[in-house]
Amino acid sequence: MRDIILRVLVFGLICGSCYGVSGTVGVDVIKPGNGDLVSQMSMVEGISSAVEGSGLNVYVLIWPIEADGPWWVQETNIKSDGSWESQAYFGRVGVIDKGKNFKIIAIITKQELNKGETLLSLPTARVAESKELQVTRN
Repeated sequence: MRDIILRVLVFGLICGSCYGVSGTVGVDVIKPGNGDLVSQMSMVEGISSAVEGSGLNVYVLIWPIEADGPWWVQETNIKSDGSWESQAYFGRVGVIDKGKNFKIIAIITKQELNKGETLLSLPTARVAESKELQVTRN
């Protein structure tokens, strides 16, 4: 818990626009962490400078590493303070993808993407992106 609070505070200092202080645009994944185990459906949470009504969209994208992609667009809900959450899918239902690795990235874009849409590469119209994380399906 202390780690999550520290990451939010550091992100807020770096990206003051999350609180309306500057023009910097940023996004960070807070949960899960790099190397964590995830279920087939797991919550991905983060913070961004994209707040309701800003015209910016946050999307979580999932890349199945063993299949060499594509990026799968997840539905992401942005809150009024710029925090967001996404109920993300890591592979198929059942045990077929158990033990497989997935990349997670969050992006900010003005572009509209659709849940379930697949992308061979990250959108060029993105204005910010998080660090890429890797997780393993349990």
